[in-house]
Amino acid sequence: DGAGALLAAGSQLPGVLGSVAAMLSVEPGYESALTAALGAIADAVTVAGASDAVSALELLRAAEAGRAGILIGSADGSAAGAVAGLDRVGWPELETAARWAVDVVTFPAALTDAVEQALNRVAIVADLAAAQRVLAANPEVTAVTRDGDVLGRSWAHGGSASSPSVIEVQAAVDEASDKVAEATDQHARLS
Repeated sequence: DGAGALLAAGSQLPGVLGSVAAMLSVEPGYESALTAALGAIADAVTVAGASDAVSALELLRAAEAGRAGILIGSADGSAAGAVAGLDRVGWPELETAARWAVDVVTFPAALTDAVEQALNRVAIVADLAAAQRVLAANPEVTAVTRDGDVLGRSWAHGGSASSPSVIEVQAAVDEASDKVAEATDQHARLS
């Protein structure tokens, strides 16, 4: 697939930063919701800037390597952190159990603008009934359930999930890596 070709290109595409899924850290239990909120971005490849995106698209076309989503970051940012500068003026109050999607994910500073734009006024709620309530009270909000159903003012997306998303797989890999590190440390202390 195109994303795989971009990630494998190595030095041919120095502006490729990695897969979006590998660059995000999502609070446990919110992976399905965040994947749904991000849509195609969740499976995309990140690049440092617009010229890197052009180079990536040219490589895909020249190699007939398929298509890929590309999230364009800012070339100068690299520090990890949560969204701190997002202007939430005018954002409505959410139900007690609801959370803004930007509050359940951290990512490198280079992706701040792109992720903020993708998750602007996206609320994560428990279920479709809560999504309907949030949308009725705040039509400018997109509501996403913890199971990954999306309800907007003029569209909806969801249903049954048959396989885990890239973000969910990455979260499982990260969790397994953490457990291996803990076990290794414990083994070293006991030896």
